[in-house]
Amino acid sequence: MCLVCIINAEEARIQSSEKGESKSTKAESKSTKLIDAGVTVQEAVHYFAIGSMTNMTALALRELSPISSQAAVLPGFRLLFRGSGGMATAEKLDSPDINIYEVDEAEYPFEGVHGVLHLLTVAHSKILDEFEGGYSRMPCKVKLYNGTEVQAFYYQMDRNKWAYPNDSLPTERYLDIISQGCVSHGIANEWVQFIRNHKCISRKNTVEFSTFAMTTANVPILSWEEIRKCDGKDDKKLWIVINNKVLEFKGDRRSFFPFGYFVKHDIGGTDFTVRFAKAFFEPKYKIHSATATCCELEVEHRAWVEDQFANPPPVLSSSKWTMVGVVTSDNAKRSTLRRSFQLATHLQLTNDIVDLSDCINAGINQVFVTGHQSGVWNVPDGTYEGQTLHIRKTADVDFTDDVVILIRNQDLSSPNKRSQSFVMTPRMYSLAWCWDGRRWLLESVGQAAVKVVGASDEDP
Repeated sequence: MCLVCIINAEEARIQSSEKGESKSTKAESKSTKLIDAGVTVQEAVHYFAIGSMTNMTALALRELSPISSQAAVLPGFRLLFRGSGGMATAEKLDSPDINIYEVDEAEYPFEGVHGVLHLLTVAHSKILDEFEGGYSRMPCKVKLYNGTEVQAFYYQMDRNKWAYPNDSLPTERYLDIISQGCVSHGIANEWVQFIRNHKCISRKNTVEFSTFAMTTANVPILSWEEIRKCDGKDDKKLWIVINNKVLEFKGDRRSFFPFGYFVKHDIGGTDFTVRFAKAFFEPKYKIHSATATCCELEVEHRAWVEDQFANPPPVLSSSKWTMVGVVTSDNAKRSTLRRSFQLATHLQLTNDIVDLSDCINAGINQVFVTGHQSGVWNVPDGTYEGQTLHIRKTADVDFTDDVVILIRNQDLSSPNKRSQSFVMTPRMYSLAWCWDGRRWLLESVGQAAVKVVGASDEDP
């Protein structure tokens, strides 16, 4: 997610409500049914991502879980970066009214736009609509790398959101999000290099980060009771906590962002550090959907978030804050300790289809399966590199048949086999995986020994 999209979405919502209009999209991709290894998924749509949504971590931080994701190409289009902050959009190569500016690459050595084709539930696609402010859904036909054509939709930036050319350079952060997403989905290396080498606004050096400070001799230590009261509602002050510093809003209270947005979404009176870090994903730092408190972020990451408020970009000119005190991180630490015991879950099998998406996205890494039914289990991509997953059967009765686990994985064979599924045989009682950013690597298999007929218990 980018703040530009949030602002555009909120602006569009306000304009729409003023006109008495309901939100609509230019194109809806037809719902489809996916039948794979016995799993039927109803009401799903194909979405072609070309920007930050190529990145699985960015998706997970929006609490979106694609059913499947594949590399694909949108033929006959060109990738452009437009609007404040240089966001990705696609326009037809032969469009006569598209000007190529200095911010664009002079040569475009492709016949289309490479990206990731996600299969999303209709519910998740509607959530995505809420984030893509300033964009409209457009129907398209994309081509998978194996030549298969698929009907889908993509988001095209509204022309009225295009900024002056000099304001349209993408940031290094944004290009890193896209390139990492492309690499993880096996998109052509030529395209990855094109993204990495594109003109951009470089990251700040850490010594350039701005910070909040107070010039008074005494700095107030504020309680959470005091902070929660300042939620911006009913003419009250608007306070937020960023990097354990209490900030008071000093900008225009009539602005829809940040003031109107913060009040509407109950951000006032809360610690906004992690929520901002998830919304404004910076791939330089590690974060995942289970991150809950400020103290779980790296020190430099917290400093980077503070810099976004102390020295906001031009698009956030109304975001003006002053420091009024500090808050201790004791509550956050206690919260982290409580969460550390919630990394396991017990799963009672009640049907043939098991979806572990919620577990993975919540950071749960120990799944104890009770029951003995076989069937199909769905394991989505991990949310951060190094994430582990342990699955263990706890039933007294052996599984009667194989379990087909839909998982992008690499096994322990020599040479290592890569596939989209793994068969857990009745003899296997536990599996351990680790996510490397591209696939789940199988690390160990717990397997019952085969007892030789006629052998005694004393036999070695």
